[in-house]
Amino acid sequence: MAIRDINLIDSDILTRRYLLRHLALWAGCLIIALALTGGFYRFQLRSVSAQKSGRGSLQQMHANLEARINEIKNLQAELENLRRQQHALGSITPQQPFSRILVKLAGIMNPYTWITQLVLDSGAAKTPAVDLKLTGFSRSNEDLGDFINRLSNDAMFNAVVLQFVRENETAPSNQTAAETRSQIQFQITCTLARG
Repeated sequence: MAIRDINLIDSDILTRRYLLRHLALWAGCLIIALALTGGFYRFQLRSVSAQKSGRGSLQQMHANLEARINEIKNLQAELENLRRQQHALGSITPQQPFSRILVKLAGIMNPYTWITQLVLDSGAAKTPAVDLKLTGFSRSNEDLGDFINRLSNDAMFNAVVLQFVRENETAPSNQTAAETRSQIQFQITCTLARG
């Protein structure tokens, strides 16, 4: 006689277990497939966005380079303008440097006279003299007269002429309007001999 296994578990329960095992297996396979697909999609998305940002950064670098080139061109134009001005100033006073003229004026000035504007004009290139126009203020007529005498006595400055004198009343910033002082506004022209 043979021994047979008899299963006392209901066949519906066994079928249900079998079905649940198969469903779990296929659900797991599906989840793994979706995870792999999602990972591949994210990898592709990152590589495409890296390429786009590389293009964007290249375009940004190109824009920055153009801005720098324009800045360099502006600086070169400004430098060329300064060279032209220096050349023009050199042609005005080839034997008398501008700094030498300023040093002479600083030595001639008295403490109560100051210059607000200094204009050099070479006029025609064939003329041997350069015109100098000084505009400024002085505390009194005596101080202005002292400055004009010193300017006239210096060998660098020729034909010193007082063009105009105006008396202005001003109040210093730390005093009231009742304590106003008068200032003398003046304009002097003279010539600088070349050579």
